[in-house]
Amino acid sequence: MTRPNCRWFDLVRPLLAAVLVLVALALPAVGGTGPNTPLSPETLRQLPAADDGRRILLQNSMLSESFISPRECPTCSGDGILDHTDISYHVAAFDTIRVEVFVQRSADSLRIGDIERIKRKPPGSNQFIPHFDGILEGTTPFVMPDGTYDVIIRAYDDTNRVEADTLSLVIDRLPPVLTSATVRGGITTYRNNETIVIDLVADGPNYDFLTNFGTIDSNPAGGTDIIDRGDGTYEIRHTISAENTLADAANLVVPIVVDDRAGNRTRYNALRFCLSNHPPRLVSIVTPDNPDGSYRNGDLIVVESTWESPDTLLSVTIDFSPLDSGYDTTMLTSARLAGNVYRWTYLMSETNTFPDGDYLIPIVARDRGCGMSGLTTVRLRIDTEAGIKPVLDAPPGAVRTPSLAISGMAPGSAEVDIRRNQTTVITVPVMADGRFEATITLLPGTNSLVAVGRDNAGNQSEASAAASVIYLTAMFVEISKPFRPGGRIQVGTERSASNLRIELWTLGGDLARVLADGSPRDVYALTWDGTDGAGNRLNSGPLIAVITLEFPDGRIHTEKLAMILAPAAGR
Repeated sequence: MTRPNCRWFDLVRPLLAAVLVLVALALPAVGGTGPNTPLSPETLRQLPAADDGRRILLQNSMLSESFISPRECPTCSGDGILDHTDISYHVAAFDTIRVEVFVQRSADSLRIGDIERIKRKPPGSNQFIPHFDGILEGTTPFVMPDGTYDVIIRAYDDTNRVEADTLSLVIDRLPPVLTSATVRGGITTYRNNETIVIDLVADGPNYDFLTNFGTIDSNPAGGTDIIDRGDGTYEIRHTISAENTLADAANLVVPIVVDDRAGNRTRYNALRFCLSNHPPRLVSIVTPDNPDGSYRNGDLIVVESTWESPDTLLSVTIDFSPLDSGYDTTMLTSARLAGNVYRWTYLMSETNTFPDGDYLIPIVARDRGCGMSGLTTVRLRIDTEAGIKPVLDAPPGAVRTPSLAISGMAPGSAEVDIRRNQTTVITVPVMADGRFEATITLLPGTNSLVAVGRDNAGNQSEASAAASVIYLTAMFVEISKPFRPGGRIQVGTERSASNLRIELWTLGGDLARVLADGSPRDVYALTWDGTDGAGNRLNSGPLIAVITLEFPDGRIHTEKLAMILAPAAGR
């Protein structure tokens, strides 16, 4: 409020004095017994207040960020102003009077000090105490603490004392206290169109909150709601605009400013957020050295991952501990290849005790802002047990062509080695139903064939039972060396024969035994128990075998071979 116009007041003062004289003669004395000069001082100015229309809010002129008055100086780092109230009163009297202005506590009416000590005032004067800032007069100025007070204006003449209406004065210099500010759900990473909710607890209600989400939202206007629950708790909600164009980044500070009704201010800058509209995205993940992803203890595992990101990734981490009970980080190496392609190698421990099966290995990528990929996994398999022993389908006993198609079953194996006479000649895959097929080249004579399975981890099965195939290119005779009772004599021909006769002679010229097969065959296989025609066991020693083949055209072919009859096994 401005002061009354003093020039105008000087012109009407004589008339006002006359009116006051008439009033004084007509009214009884106030506050005393004498008939003279009743005083009628009044306060001409009271600052409007928040609640009852009479409170006066004062703030000291302390230059501190905690005490900024944003409504008056939004760019100041401190107040930059003097918070105060002006006190005016008018003295209507016939003679000079004495006036004092002092402060007492509202709670107990204890007088605590003077705003203006007793001074003589001329009659009919307007008095103005400007810029009262809560500091009382005295030898040592007294700064009034925060609280509620009464301002008393008292006037005296020789016989009377009057008081103006009490002014209620509130001193409020302390800033608001924000006891906690937490992000609901503990989430600090957001993307466009998501809502940030901040729960706040302060030391009182009716505070004003100012926030600036411009660090995380290029269009923050209109997206923020502030809710005062009335019990000292508050809620700030901000939805990041769908059109936000800010780049992904970390440690984005969203400042919170708290103002009370006196303009005291508290700043809170501890909340930090991440904007992540473009987190790393996994494009592919492979195990280049083992497409199936099956490994045995002691194997070297190689994993490569490719990521999509606007920038070079800060890190990509993998954890092989779910796969290896003896996980050792020193066995893990990593490298960034071209672009956002990352490779890891890990040497499985030999002592791993985890059972065979599939395991999910977690991978997490982080960019240089705050983007983090969702939990990505690669499925790897521990496989330390081989599949079951393969079974060969029975091949023909003899063939006259150099190639042979063979087949069989090898469940649990990924591929099968076909071995001819203990040498691997071909490796073929196992089909989904467990079957395998192969075509091999035979050697002239007897070919002993086995199949050995191997799974994706390299575990090798037992060999199948052997199957014999004779490739007939010319006549041949196979006699076990040494020949023991129960052994076999095998004779093959380049063309089918009508019958076979084998005579076994001792070196003394005695016929020991005759073996015969009168059926037409390509290959003859005869066994002998080591006895003569009467069933007597022959002594071990050299014998002469006379082999005679008769063919359908009447041709006869005879060969003589020496052989050794050895004792029966175990003798």
